[in-house]
Formats: sequence, C-alpha cells, structure tokens
Amino acid sequence: MTECTQEYLEEKFRQFREPNSEEEKIPEKVPKNIHSTEKLRRRNLIFDEEHFEDVFLRCLICREVFNESEKLPKTLPCHHSFCLHCFLQMFRVEGEYRQSLSSAFRSMPRAVKIQCPSCRDSIIASEDDLRRLPNDHTVLELINFVRETGINDISYCAKHQLQPLNFFCEPCAIPVCCDCTVLDHKNTNGHNVMNITEALSKYTPIINDTITEMEKSKQEYLFKRAQIEQSMKHLSQMETQVTDEIKLTFQKLRHMIDERERDILSMSEQEMNRKRQNLMDNFKKIIEREECMMDQMKELEIAKEANDISQMFTSHQAAQNTLSTPLQLPHITNDNFGVSFHFEAYKHRRVMQDLLNFGHLMVLSS
Repeated sequence: MTECTQEYLEEKFRQFREPNSEEEKIPEKVPKNIHSTEKLRRRNLIFDEEHFEDVFLRCLICREVFNESEKLPKTLPCHHSFCLHCFLQMFRVEGEYRQSLSSAFRSMPRAVKIQCPSCRDSIIASEDDLRRLPNDHTVLELINFVRETGINDISYCAKHQLQPLNFFCEPCAIPVCCDCTVLDHKNTNGHNVMNITEALSKYTPIINDTITEMEKSKQEYLFKRAQIEQSMKHLSQMETQVTDEIKLTFQKLRHMIDERERDILSMSEQEMNRKRQNLMDNFKKIIEREECMMDQMKELEIAKEANDISQMFTSHQAAQNTLSTPLQLPHITNDNFGVSFHFEAYKHRRVMQDLLNFGHLMVLSS
C-alpha cells in the first residue's frame, strides 16, 4: 500500500471516529460482569450507521451506495474512489462537450480528460481504460462486512441513545440495553436480566412449540373450513332441488285449478245456452199465438164492418176457441220463466284452508 493510500484511509477512519468534533464522545457503558472480548465487541457495534455509510460506502459524486455491479467502486491514480457509473457519465459528458467544440469530431472521441472531483488531478482515458481501473477492495470488503454482520438490523434503546438492546428482562418481557440493566432493570429490584442470546435459546423452543400448536390448529381450521365449504355447496344443491320441487308441485296445482275452472266455465256456458234456448222456444210460442190472435181479430173486424153475419159468427167462433185454448209454454217452472242461475263454490272454505296449509318443509338437523 502506497503512502498516499495509507494517508487517505487514515483520514477516512479519522472522519468516521470523529463525525463532529464539537460533539462529546459517547461514554462506554457496559455491565461489569461481561467478558472483556464481549465488551469490546459490543462497544464496536455502537456507532452511527448512516455516517459510516456516507463516509465509506457512498460515491461522492452521485451519493449512491456502492455495489458490485454498475456502482462498482473504481480507484483513480490519485487513490480517490468513485463508482464506475459516474466515470462513464463523466466520459460521455466530456466527449459530447469536446464534440460540440469542433466539427472535426464527427464521432465521440476515443479518450477524454477525466478530472478527479476531490483533488482535481486528471487523466486521459478511454471508456475501456475506465472499466479497467482497479477496484477499491477496501470498500468492497466493507460492503461484505456490512452484509455479513447485518449492522442495519441492530436495534437500539429508545431511552439510552446508541445503546444496542443486548439483554432481556424476563419479568418485563422486553429487550433492554446495558444502561437499563444498571438503572431501570436491576436484579436487586426483582428484574431477572439475561443475555439476549440466552433469552433466545431459552424461549425459542417455547415459541417453536407454540408455532407447532398453531400449525396444528391451522390444519384443523382448514379441514373444518373445507367441511363448511362442502356443506355450503351441498346446501346450494339442496336449495335448487327443493325450489324445483315446490315450483313443480304448485305448478301442478295451478294446472288442476285452471283445468277445473275451464270445466266449470264450460258447464256454465252449456247451461246458459240451454236456458237461453228454452226462453227462445217460449218466445216463439208467444209470438205464434199473438200472430194468430191478431189475424182472427182482423178477420172479425172486417166481418163486422161488412155486416157479414155469417163471417162474423165464424170468426167469433174461431176467436173463442183460441181464447179458450190455454197457451202451452215448454220449460216453464215458475212465473218468471225459470231464469234462475248461480255458482255454488262447494266446500270452497275447506279447499282454501287446505291450500293455506298445503305443503310442509321438513328441516332435518345433522
């Protein structure tokens, strides 16, 4: 490693260790009964993650986090690192600018001047030269370190700033930090505090048993749900079947009632026609007797005017015979010529009551 690289890394670590010179350093607070190596490990986890990422893991041009693809960190000869994407952007912008200055450049130049944004040192490089720049392995190792250690997954105490929750209080059932163990959750006050790893080892089997029971219950619920769904499907089928049976039964009843109605109407029509024919026959008899009497009366008046005694006597004798002969009218039962007709709904109340109570839906509970 060259002297310039060493100075650059030392400056980076100095910025990381001292994010703000005006702020006071956070004192180290750990329980006395923790092993020295464990104490050192916990102390190393207490830092500002965002500042760590800004200093080590972000490109100073685009402010995007480095990665192992298009944001690959590339190092210039001046030992300042930027992402490959920004270098290619700088190459394209500089090339387009050079092309716009002179018509001699009919296409993009093969190599352009790339100036370091930090120290203003410059190089002449083509696109392939930029891609062949050495990778910043320090940054790549830090990326792997963050990925493997899961720094972003660490939870911190809300009461004591930047203190990781490395302990667990059983009575309170909450994770606590090392400051909480000596201030708010002392063992002498009835708090049983243990390491978070021990708590996980102790309660993980219990949680697993609970999850297993819940899985069993879930399977039972799934089975019961399937049964209910099958019952609902069967119920829909029964509903269709019962509905069809009810409609068919009442359709038959309506058909029988309609047929009976047609029969009674036909009977009524026949009886009415018979009565009407009887009245017409009586009417004809009366008309015939009336015409006969009118003829005899006319003959009698003519004989009277003619003073024909013989004709008068003959006509008078015929008129007396007609008057003495009673009019024989057929199909007469009383003085109003038998015009009497009405419909009698035989047992209609009983039939209506039977229809009101007709049918019964049997519900069989399982």
